[in-house]
Amino acid sequence: MKYYLENTCIEWLRKYVSYGKDVLERREPHSLRYFYTGVSDPSPGVPQFMSVGYVDGHLLDHYDSETQRDEPGADWFAANTDQQYWDRETETLRGAEQIFRVGLNTLRERYNQSRGSHTVQVMFGCDLLEDGSTRGFRQDAYEGRDFIAFDKDTLTFTAADAGAQITKRKWEQEGTVAEGWKQYLENTCIEWLRKYVSYGKDVLERREPHSLRYFYTAVSDPNPGVPQFVAMGSVDGEVFVYYDSETRRKEPRVDWIAANTDQQYWDRETEISQGNEKFFRVNLDTLQERYNQSSGSQTVQHMFGCDLLEDGSIRGFNQYGYEGRDFIALDKDALTFTAADAAALITKRKWEQEGTVAEQMKYYLENTCIEWLRKYVSYGKDVLERREPHSLRYFYAGLSDPSPGVPQFVAVGYVDGEVFVRYDSETRRTNPRVDWIAANTDQQYWDRETDISQSNEKFFRVNLDTLQERYNQSSGSHTVQVMYGCDLLEDGSIRGFQQHGYDGKDFLTFDKDTLTYTAADAVAQITKRKWEEDGSFLEGRKFYLENTCIEWLRKYVSYGKAMLERRERPEIRVSGMEANKILTLSCRAHGFYPRPISISWLKDGMVLEQETKRGSTVPNSDGTYHAWATIDVLPGDRDKYQCRVEHASLPQPGLFSWEPQSNLIPIVAGVAVAVVAVIAALAGFAVWKSKQGKKEKGYNVAPGSDGGSNSSNAGSNPSV
Repeated sequence: MKYYLENTCIEWLRKYVSYGKDVLERREPHSLRYFYTGVSDPSPGVPQFMSVGYVDGHLLDHYDSETQRDEPGADWFAANTDQQYWDRETETLRGAEQIFRVGLNTLRERYNQSRGSHTVQVMFGCDLLEDGSTRGFRQDAYEGRDFIAFDKDTLTFTAADAGAQITKRKWEQEGTVAEGWKQYLENTCIEWLRKYVSYGKDVLERREPHSLRYFYTAVSDPNPGVPQFVAMGSVDGEVFVYYDSETRRKEPRVDWIAANTDQQYWDRETEISQGNEKFFRVNLDTLQERYNQSSGSQTVQHMFGCDLLEDGSIRGFNQYGYEGRDFIALDKDALTFTAADAAALITKRKWEQEGTVAEQMKYYLENTCIEWLRKYVSYGKDVLERREPHSLRYFYAGLSDPSPGVPQFVAVGYVDGEVFVRYDSETRRTNPRVDWIAANTDQQYWDRETDISQSNEKFFRVNLDTLQERYNQSSGSHTVQVMYGCDLLEDGSIRGFQQHGYDGKDFLTFDKDTLTYTAADAVAQITKRKWEEDGSFLEGRKFYLENTCIEWLRKYVSYGKAMLERRERPEIRVSGMEANKILTLSCRAHGFYPRPISISWLKDGMVLEQETKRGSTVPNSDGTYHAWATIDVLPGDRDKYQCRVEHASLPQPGLFSWEPQSNLIPIVAGVAVAVVAVIAALAGFAVWKSKQGKKEKGYNVAPGSDGGSNSSNAGSNPSV
C-alpha cells in the first residue's frame, strides 16, 4: 500500500495530468486596463486630463486634472493600499498629465489645428490568459481615430497616417521607448495585475453558484394519479430529470440534458431509479412496522445534493424525512448522523456501526455529485448561467414655459425601472428616492451629482433657446428631452443607448457602434454635423455607455441587491364577462416583481398573439406591478382557453382557466418533498416614445460630456 501511494499513484497522477493539461491547469483569466484622455478645450464638468484603471472590467482607480488626486474605485482596492501608494500614483499621473498637454500641443501644430477641441487618448494593459500565458498592448489615438500602436514582439510601432509616422520614427530611433514598454507590458503590468487580483480575489474570481438536488418520495397508499414512487432531479432549481413508478423510465425535462446525453445514459439512470424504487418500498414497510402503523397512507422522503459556491468552495447534504417531518440527516464532516426520534436512532446506530455508509455518502457529495453538477452546468450553461438583467436609465426634460408645479428642468434616474435619484430646478439638489441608495452613499456623492445636474440644467436652457430659434418658434411651450442608459443582459452582454427628443418627437439618436448620429429632420442635421466633427465627443459617449455606465449600474445593483433581485410571485385572477353573445376573458396578474412578465391567451394549447389585448405593466404603491390581458371568445368555447403567465418568480409558466364559480386561481409552483407537494408538482417625460411604442428594448438617446467615473450621470450636455 505504501509503495502504491508513494510511487504508482503519483506516476498515474502525473500521466493523467499530462492527458488533461489544457483543462486541469486552466486558470482564471484576468485583465488590467488603463485609459488616459487629454482634451485641449475642456467644457464644464469635463476635465482636461483623466485616467481610469480597470481590473477585469471593475473600476480600479480614477484621476483627473480637477481633483489632482488618484482615488480608489473599489472598496477591496482601498482596503489593500496605503497612503504611500496613493501619493506615488498621484505623482505619476500628474507627470502623465503634463506629458499629455505637451503632446496635445505638438499634435495640434503637426495637424495645423489652431482652434477647436482636440483629444489624445492612450489605452494600454495586459492579460493573464486561461492557459497561463500573458498578453500586452498599447494603442494611441488622436481625435477618436487610430494614431499609433505598439507591437511588443517586433519592438516596432504601426502608424496610421503621416502625422503618426513622425512619432513612429522618433520612438523607434530612441530604442529605449520600445524596450521600456515591452518590459512594462510583460513584467511590471503582469506583476501588478497579479497583485490586484490577490487584493480583490473574492470579488474578481467570484463564480456563478450552482446546485444539484435529488428528491425521492415513496407513498404507501397512493391516490389515483399519484405514483407510489417519484424521483426528481433539479439543477439550479430547475427540474431536469424525472422518474415515477407508473412510467418506470427516467426521462429528460429540459432540452439541454436531452441534447447532451445518449440512450445508454437514460438506460443507466432508469436502472438506478428502479433499484431506488424497490429500496424505498422496503424502507417504507420497515418504518411502518417501527412506528406501529397498520393503516393509512405514509410517506418516506429523501433529499440530497451538492452546491458549487461563489467563492469556489463546495457544500453537500443528505436528509431523510418520514411523514413530512425530519427523520435522519448526515453530518459529512463528522461522519455521523443526527436522528430526530427514537425510531430514527435505530437507523442511526445501524448506519454508524457499518462505517462505510457515512464514508460513501461523503465521497458522493464531495466528488461524484460535484463532478456531475459541473457536467450538467456545462450542458446547460447558456440557460443556467443566464444572469439577472439590469438597467440604468436617465431622463432629462427642459421646458421653455413651465407652469406652476412643473419645474423648468427635471432629471430622474432609474435602476430596473425604479426611481432612485431625482433633481429639479426648484429644489436644485439631487436627492435619493430609495433607501438603498441613501444608505450606500455619502454627502460627497450627492454634492457631485448635484453639481452635474445643475450644469445640465444650464445647458438645457441654452439648447432650448437655440432650438426655438432654429425652428422659428417665438411663443408657446417647448420641450427638450434626453434619455440615455445601459443594460446588463441575461447572457452577460451589455447594451447602451442615447437619444434626444424635441417637443415630444425624435430629434437625434446615437449609434455607438458606428459613432454616428441619426437626425430626424433638417434642423437636427445641423447638430449631427457639429457633433460628428468632434471625434473625441463621440468616443466619450461610447466610452460612457460601455464602461462608466455599466460600472455604476453594477455598483447600484450591489447596493440594492436585496430589493432589485427579489422575487415576488404574481397573484392571478381569471374572470369572464358575457355581453352580446361574446365572452370576454380577462387574466390579471397582481403584486409581482420584477417588472417583466408575459401574459398570453392560449386556445387548445396554441398561443393567440393577435387576438390577445394587453394592458401596460403598471407599478403598485408597494413597489410591485400589475398587468392584464383579455380575449374575446364564443361562450361555448370557454373551456378551450387558458391564460399562460411567465415570470421570473415562477419555476415554469403557469396555466390558468376561468372557473365561473371562482375567479381567483392561486398559483402553486415549486418542487417539494412532502406528498402534498408531489401532487402539486405532478414617466412622464419619455412620452414621445410611449406614444410610438419602443422600437427595441433599450432604444437609443444621448447624454453630453462624460461626468467621469466618479459619477454614474453622463455629465454636462453639449450645445446643439
